[in-house]
Amino acid sequence: ELDQMAGEKARREHADRVPLDNKRRVVEGKAVAKAHGDGRRGHGQVHGDIAERAGGGVGKSTLAQNLGLRALEKGYTVRFSTLNAALADLLRQESLPATARRLKRYVAPDLLILDELGYIPCDRRAADLLFHIVSRRHEQRSIVITTNLPFKQWGTVFQDASCLGPLIDRFAQDC
Repeated sequence: ELDQMAGEKARREHADRVPLDNKRRVVEGKAVAKAHGDGRRGHGQVHGDIAERAGGGVGKSTLAQNLGLRALEKGYTVRFSTLNAALADLLRQESLPATARRLKRYVAPDLLILDELGYIPCDRRAADLLFHIVSRRHEQRSIVITTNLPFKQWGTVFQDASCLGPLIDRFAQDC
């Protein structure tokens, strides 16, 4: 009976981790949090990207927030922010070393959620910063991005950004 109970417990623990395994989530966030100080983070890696695309008012942000909460419950670190807030945060830095230090806030979490791509245009510098975030997270950590635009229309947000093609390629590879 003890073996049966131990086996059931192991199946439940594995089932709890499976939904996040092999998926990358991109979400824009305002805070970083770590659930469970017991080292659960090492149990599995979060891999894969998600682009949530739909019209306004259909619940993309709520779904992204719920993905973030679920990840926190499983012991993953999560940062949620709007895309524009994250990029403004990075652009406010007064030196390259300060920008590099601040980039760690968006590169380090297991799951990054960037919300609302497409509502406000971004300049070339902002596009370059997003490219750095996506490139550094590529195939290592998950990103969830919510947007009302298909990939082919991201150029309307990041006008004249030479990194747009590679940015979409790296992000979409794991979607």
